[in-house]
Amino acid sequence: MGDESNDFHREVVRPKVTELLNPNPTDNILDIACVNGNYSTYFAVKGVSVVGFDYSEKMIKLAKKQNEESYIIEIILRTG
Repeated sequence: MGDESNDFHREVVRPKVTELLNPNPTDNILDIACVNGNYSTYFAVKGVSVVGFDYSEKMIKLAKKQNEESYIIEIILRTG
C-alpha cells in the first residue's frame, strides 16, 4: 500500500473499518500483521493506543520508520 496507503484503501476500506470500529482515545487496538504500520499509524494519530506486530522484519523496519514520531505505543517483530 505504500507509505500513504492507496486510493482503494484510503477511500473504501479505511472509512468503513473506522466506522465499524468507531475508535476513540480510550480504546486499545492490537494490529495483527501490521505490515508497514500504515493503519496502526492512522489510528494512533487519532489518539488511540495501538500495538502493532508482524512476522516480517522488513515490514517492522518500515513501520518503525513511519512512526519516528512515536505515535504507536509499540511495534513488535514476532518470529516463530
